[in-house]
Amino acid sequence: MLRPEMLAFLPVVTKTRELEARVLMAAHLVKRGFSVVLGDPSFVDYRARHARNAVCFSPLLVPAAEKRLIALKARGHTIIAWDEEGLVYPDPQWYFSNRVGAGPAKLADALIAWGDQAASDWLMTLPANAHLPLPLGNGRLDLLRFPYRELYSAKAEELKDRYGVYALVNTNFDLINHADGEGGLLKRLRAGGRIRDGRDEEKFALWGEFRQAMFDAFMVGLPALHEALPHMNFVIRPHPSEDVGPYRELAARHERIFVEPANDPVFAWIIGAQAIIHNSCTTAVEAFMLETPPLAYVPPHTPGMGMDSPLPNLLSIQCESWDEIIERLRMLPAESRHAWITPAQLTAAKGYIGSLEGDHSVSRLAELAFRMAEAKPPARLGRPPFARRFKRKLGHAADAAGLRQRVKPDDQRRFPGIGKNEMAALAASIGNLAGVTLKTTEIEPSTYLIEERC
Repeated sequence: MLRPEMLAFLPVVTKTRELEARVLMAAHLVKRGFSVVLGDPSFVDYRARHARNAVCFSPLLVPAAEKRLIALKARGHTIIAWDEEGLVYPDPQWYFSNRVGAGPAKLADALIAWGDQAASDWLMTLPANAHLPLPLGNGRLDLLRFPYRELYSAKAEELKDRYGVYALVNTNFDLINHADGEGGLLKRLRAGGRIRDGRDEEKFALWGEFRQAMFDAFMVGLPALHEALPHMNFVIRPHPSEDVGPYRELAARHERIFVEPANDPVFAWIIGAQAIIHNSCTTAVEAFMLETPPLAYVPPHTPGMGMDSPLPNLLSIQCESWDEIIERLRMLPAESRHAWITPAQLTAAKGYIGSLEGDHSVSRLAELAFRMAEAKPPARLGRPPFARRFKRKLGHAADAAGLRQRVKPDDQRRFPGIGKNEMAALAASIGNLAGVTLKTTEIEPSTYLIEERC
């Protein structure tokens, strides 16, 4: 039975979005003396419920998370929590009241905001007896700073060779174009306690109206770009939960429109692109940090306009029409890579992104975890009883054979698993940049114990 002095649990909910940031977080925790359990959120939670006195990181504070956090606290664990979606959001008062349950917020020993602005917005709805949010940022954006952004340079060059001059279109229309069919996301939200009353119904209906208007506009606008810019290719990367069918039908009619499912992190795709085209998408914030011009399509008088998310559009070149986007795309090759960035955008970015400058977020979070763990008894990574382990293995075998469906289809799309070689290679490359040699041991399916290699 492993008895590390300090132990941490790091779940990965959406693989392409979070895995590399979690491994970077693990590397910094290991440097501070932790052993880290990282991977499949179900198995991470399973092992945490048989451990003692660890630090558990939770990227979810939705109402449905309360039962899980109560169970973790009962094992003597310390909870450091944040809202993984809490960088880009519409109406902040409604968003945080909907996305962060009062119960989970009160159970957390530390709440982490993406930056000062989110910390301030969060306070509007945070229960009085919850901890104040700390604007420490998120490791996902650390990856866009040096030295970690070098992880994506080679892949970016490969993409340039494959597509030549291209614009990246990262879509976020899962609310109205879900892979599970009409209303797929709304069903998931209801099951998770996110739609509680008439106000939530009204807000999500308005949000759906806005997303539908944007989806329809992009399906018309992309062919216009294709016709007007014969020198340029257009690569669509749908959200992992979206139905790719409409995009593939569009691409089948236009030879320079391509559809690439989100099977890997988006950062190399951003670096390789001439520009990105979006509305209210987190990719624009990432493009801003990577100095790839984001073009926001923001037509006036759009239905549901109050449900757009301000930050991505604020950090973009805003265009009211497809003709304006066409003109900007024609101008970009003649401009400096930085020419479009304004002082106002830099000021806004500093307010929203807690780790834009100075120490990386993962370093600050590792220090916070270390201080919290120091005050606790030694941690213990126990093993579940034999009968429980045997039952779990049978269930996993049944899942693999298709005899039952423990994992919902949307969860499977978000987290399709992590192979041993994939994890070892990722830990080696990120550990090298972080200055630590990591050893990875699979202790459950797609779930790894990460330690320093002696």
